[in-house]
Amino acid sequence: MKKLRSRPPRIMALDNRAVDDVRLSVLDVAMPAVALRCPDG
Repeated sequence: MKKLRSRPPRIMALDNRAVDDVRLSVLDVAMPAVALRCPDG
């Protein structure tokens, strides 16, 4: 039986201060998070 290789974990850390800042909207926090998930190039 052939073993399937597992993918490396895709983990991104986001500072809690950015998430908890009441001056920022959901989109202000989500847009940079989505941009960080995109591959380079």
